[in-house]
Amino acid sequence: MPLEKRLSEQKLFEELKLSNEKALVQLYKDNYTMVRNYIMSNNGKTEDVEDVLQEAVVVVWEKVRDKDFELSSRLSTFLMAIAKNLWLKKLNKTSRIDFDNDKITAMRLGYYQDFSNEKRKIVGEMMNKLDSTCKQILILFYFKDMETKRIAEIMNFANTDVVKSKKYQCFKKLQSLFERNYNNADFFE
Repeated sequence: MPLEKRLSEQKLFEELKLSNEKALVQLYKDNYTMVRNYIMSNNGKTEDVEDVLQEAVVVVWEKVRDKDFELSSRLSTFLMAIAKNLWLKKLNKTSRIDFDNDKITAMRLGYYQDFSNEKRKIVGEMMNKLDSTCKQILILFYFKDMETKRIAEIMNFANTDVVKSKKYQCFKKLQSLFERNYNNADFFE
């Protein structure tokens, strides 16, 4: 049985525009590992990977068939952005993000008040390592206890979904900074 010829990214894009089913299959296969790794590292299960990837492939297929659509990135980058958005929406809907198990949740205003000056300084240092957008979102949400709707208005985001997605990404960046610099026993008693 001969091996199927893989299409170049440009050819794959062209074939998707023509609704070629083999191009859809290749798009799915080419991006399976990347999407799987992202979902599995963000509270996902194996069955979630196929659901999200199938939905993302359909969205890409619908977008590229639009005569006004212009691809401004690699096809895989475009598909991954869609998959990430779909996954974050699914997480928000099913509330599978368990922030109570994330040690950074202790930074919520009530816990932060109980921190020693030394621990407050550490929190400040970690926050200062974030980009200005992440820093502002986390301060508004966690320290000023602001609702996502108000944050969207202040930061000129399109809607609350953008705020939630960005907040989650920033939260994970901050968590990663803590994990690289401190272990749980050192920081949280």
